[in-house]
Amino acid sequence: MFTCKVCGSEVERGQAYCATCGAEVVANYEVKCPACGTRNNAGSRFCAHCGEMLGVLRRPTCVICGAENLPGAKFCSVCGAPVTDSDTPFTEEDVKEFRKNKMNVDLMVKERMTEAEREIAAMKRRVENDKTKAMKEIEDYRRKTNDELTKQAVMLDAYRDKVNELGSEDVAQLRKLSSAVRNYSAYYADPYSAAENMDELEDPFICPVCGGVNAADAVRCTRCGRSRARSLRLLEKGKIKQSAPIRKKTKVLEAPEEDLSSPKTPTFEEFAGEAFREAQTKPIEKSADEKETPNFAGAPHYAPGYYPYGGMPYGAPVFYNKETGEPYQMPPIVQPVAFVPYVTQDQPLMQYAPMDEYPGENGKK
Repeated sequence: MFTCKVCGSEVERGQAYCATCGAEVVANYEVKCPACGTRNNAGSRFCAHCGEMLGVLRRPTCVICGAENLPGAKFCSVCGAPVTDSDTPFTEEDVKEFRKNKMNVDLMVKERMTEAEREIAAMKRRVENDKTKAMKEIEDYRRKTNDELTKQAVMLDAYRDKVNELGSEDVAQLRKLSSAVRNYSAYYADPYSAAENMDELEDPFICPVCGGVNAADAVRCTRCGRSRARSLRLLEKGKIKQSAPIRKKTKVLEAPEEDLSSPKTPTFEEFAGEAFREAQTKPIEKSADEKETPNFAGAPHYAPGYYPYGGMPYGAPVFYNKETGEPYQMPPIVQPVAFVPYVTQDQPLMQYAPMDEYPGENGKK
């Protein structure tokens, strides 16, 4: 039980205010004695040293805003004005100055709050606009996705209708054909094309039993499931009979060692190869009509009449067939002479032509 220092009424433990006078039980007790200065325990009504009655601390009230402050406060916790006691009261001019300062502070706070509210409103509008734009983009993407899925669904329905139109015989034929194509592609697969998707393109493991192409570090064949080590061991012992396509797959030809640093010009036999050797060994067959008959009559002294450039000072050597009278050898074709002493890319080519082929002043030859 405690005793109130103001009215002397007893206060129950746990109550903060007196039920009779309303004074605070602990906060308003003056612990230090005003007469002798001895510090007493909280809740004591009289000084334990001199017996002087301890006073009661009052809550100071701010003269500017009227707010109550804690005992011993020097500044108001609401407006910040100095808190004074009855011994040093404020003058009227001080009170007016304090109130003027409080009004300025309140006006500044109001302006700051208005500016903050304006910025918050602008930020909210910007966020709302971004949200609206994002929702519109999401809606457009959803609509495009739905349209694309609708098109795919229509195509799938059309494909399903076509499949449903097939009979049982067509389905069985397609199954047989797909199985045959799958077996053919797996049996005659190119090891180099199958090795494109592998991490290591060098030395792929080709199963000696089924010919399946596997990765270089494969332990078992992905096609037949046989162990790699056991298959290679049986292949070395000759207990696996391989077909020609599988032997072709597993056979690795060693590249010939060539000195690539020095240039080398291939011979004609190396360039032509087998075709040149066959042409050299194959005898030339001639028919009886194609055999040449010597012309004992001699060649004519002048070229034939259809020779394009007229007569020659001597006769062109021509071999004639006695039976048909036709020459074996046609007269030579004379090309126009080109005099090119020095030719560049920008210099035109000068060719010889008779004078009568040049056009004259009137445009005629």
